[in-house]
Amino acid sequence: MASIPVLWWDNTVVAAVNINHPVSTVLPTDGDSIFAFCGFLEGLSPTPKAIRLFYATSTLEVVATPCPKTGDRQLMQKVLGPKFDAIKNPATAWSAHKPRTTGSGAATVLYIEQQPRLQRLRSILQDRGITLDAAFPLTSLIDLAPEAVPAKPLIALFHSDEGAAIAWSTPEGDRHTAFFRGENAGERLTHDLDTGFAAFAGKADPVFIAVNASSQPMDEAMLPRKPAKYYNVAEFITLGLRLTPRDLLNLLPPPPSLTINTAIFAVGLVVAGVALFQGFGYLSALHTARTSRRVQEAQEAQLAKDNERYSANKAQFDRQQAFLDDCTIASQVKTKFIEAVGRARPQQITIRSMTLNEQSWSIAGTLHQGAAVKPSPLDAFISQLGQNASWTINAGDKPAAPKQVAGSDQRPVEFTITGVFNN
Repeated sequence: MASIPVLWWDNTVVAAVNINHPVSTVLPTDGDSIFAFCGFLEGLSPTPKAIRLFYATSTLEVVATPCPKTGDRQLMQKVLGPKFDAIKNPATAWSAHKPRTTGSGAATVLYIEQQPRLQRLRSILQDRGITLDAAFPLTSLIDLAPEAVPAKPLIALFHSDEGAAIAWSTPEGDRHTAFFRGENAGERLTHDLDTGFAAFAGKADPVFIAVNASSQPMDEAMLPRKPAKYYNVAEFITLGLRLTPRDLLNLLPPPPSLTINTAIFAVGLVVAGVALFQGFGYLSALHTARTSRRVQEAQEAQLAKDNERYSANKAQFDRQQAFLDDCTIASQVKTKFIEAVGRARPQQITIRSMTLNEQSWSIAGTLHQGAAVKPSPLDAFISQLGQNASWTINAGDKPAAPKQVAGSDQRPVEFTITGVFNN
């Protein structure tokens, strides 16, 4: 299943469905950005079955740190967890560059998502039939550019309608990353580029490349020199398909090596091996029987009994196989309910408590603003939560927004919703 490269940088999203004609959008700044991102993917024609994400956001922390000289994701998490508490949390997305050797040991650059979003995105996409096979920091891709030759440093400029970023890497493995947003972003960008070129003065002249994810051509007047190569964003993120989901740069834990399909396949191999072994035993017994008539008669009688037993075993195996083929994993209605609450909740609502009983449930929360809007965020929350046949909202308990006086739309409104599980 081929993955489609997709850039998500702040609110800018670009899907490289065609390297020369990518599809892009700018997500709305209000509402849940994850659902807006999923809606963009589902609107592509055809809807991708799998994507590979290249990610940049102001909440992605970039930090250099000493580390073990070698090791996989589990070892890095064990060694660096006491220093960086966030990476001990299974919900935190994080990754690291391959360690480089220093005079005192080894070092790497960590990327840590400060506001967990990628794990939730992967779960929601999976529910919609789209696999998120991996997510990599956008600036980490400069090492994959053909211009990244070992003997020369590389400086990369990333530009979008919302901001810009600069990343550079030295032949020794030293790295620098900076993001710029706001009114004086251009001035700070130029200053950082000047600093980067000055850092390599008297050494190997750095290679300068630019990646443009904006809707307009890049303004060269703001640059201290002309880039050696301009990449369109689809061309650049497609370089990242050379990485694998098990690379240390993947911000998400890689998929498990053993899946249900591979387990079934392994069981099938064992059954086939047993059957093949029994077949060889049958032929060997028949060959021995031919050496003597009396032995042959005795063997034929025994084989007849064995065949009866094998037939009975095969019938039982066929019944069990048919049962397994028709078997499905039981619906985890309460887990789905909790996930549905998270997906449906607008930003204006805080959930204070959630109680799940055997047959019933209740949610208590606060609507912070928008009570006077029709429909209100609370109305939208109830409507979306109720779109599932596995549970029902008690009609009499649907809270109505109280009558608001002028200027009171900002007052918090307490609410409680109750309902039952249908299965």
